[in-house]
Amino acid sequence: MNKVKTILVDFKWFCINFYKKIQHDKKLHLIAGAVISLIVMGFTGNVFLTLLIGMLSGLVKEFLDSKGMGTVDFNDFTAIATGSAIVTLLFLI
Repeated sequence: MNKVKTILVDFKWFCINFYKKIQHDKKLHLIAGAVISLIVMGFTGNVFLTLLIGMLSGLVKEFLDSKGMGTVDFNDFTAIATGSAIVTLLFLI
């Protein structure tokens, strides 16, 4: 039991320190991807569709950015897709 507790404490420390190093803008994109996936999962209950729509939202955002509505940044897509993937994985557990 102590080993499990140690692993969980180490994982929490890793997450907190990793999160501090992420740019604020990327945190917002990550949260947006997670929220989109939560909404899709709530309406559909379909894990595949949830992940697909979450990632497509990132692609649409980057497409709009490429048309002059913002700055194209592949890391924005990566953050949105990661937020979507995290939520999807949590529903699979």
